[in-house]
Parts: sequence; structure tokens; C-alpha cells
Amino acid sequence: MSPVAEKRGIRCLTLMQPWATAVVRGLKDVENRTSITSYRGILAIHAGLRWSDRGAEHPLIRPVIDQWTMPTGAVIGVVTVAGCHLAEPGCCASPWALDAYGGRVVRAHLELADAQALPEPVPAVGKLGYWYLTPAQERAVLAQVPSAVTA
Repeated sequence: MSPVAEKRGIRCLTLMQPWATAVVRGLKDVENRTSITSYRGILAIHAGLRWSDRGAEHPLIRPVIDQWTMPTGAVIGVVTVAGCHLAEPGCCASPWALDAYGGRVVRAHLELADAQALPEPVPAVGKLGYWYLTPAQERAVLAQVPSAVTA
């Protein structure tokens, strides 16, 4: 087996704020992506350094945004990827399921469940796509959310 195939640990996904906080607070249950994934299980959510004005103005986020602490440049919580399906108009009951976003075609809806915000954010540099936490970051997340076992 190649070293890449042997890599295990907690996968992570970087999202802009306030989207990242909406996910880990359990408000946003579908993440719109450009590609399908077969991955199911624990997914750490990293809050990137960039801010989304569109997210801040979203009618489901705007009413609660002042109540949230929104760190950036850190892992702020975990969710469970419960499923992923092709995005088609009307395929989901979730208000977060889109078929287009910001001029980009949404090809997949990542179904999220069991959101848990971390009491203390874990500093990390984000990346595009799915990535793995370092062993130290993983230990720091697991110390706060013991139920987040690796897949």
C-alpha cells in the first residue's frame, strides 16, 4: 500500500465564516459542493481566514450572527457526513440545498448531522478540498470531543 492509502485520521474541510459556525452550531445541515464524495463519518470543520458577506446576509444566519463567537484560522467543530447525493432542484427539504451558488454549479449536497462545536478552537492552516488534521490537531480535537472517533 502506498503511504497516501495508509493515511488515517480525522478529515477536515475549510469553510469561510460565518458558514463554518453555522455548520458546527447545527444550523446548516447541507454543504453545497462541486463534487460527490463517498466519504462517510466524522469531518472536522475549519474556519478559514476569509469572511463571506453573502453568508452574513443569509436570512437564516443574520438573526443569530451577533450571538456567535466566530474564530478564524482554526478547527471549530466536528460533524458527521451522513450522506452525499447529486444536487437536483427539489431533491432536499433543507433550505441550504442549492443547485447553483455564486455563479458556480453545485453538483453535490453533503448531508451533515451530529454537529458539535469545540469549546476551544484548534489553530490550523486551512487547505482546499478535504484534508487531514495533523496528529497534534487531532489529539486536541479528540480531547474536546471524545465521540469524534477516526474513520
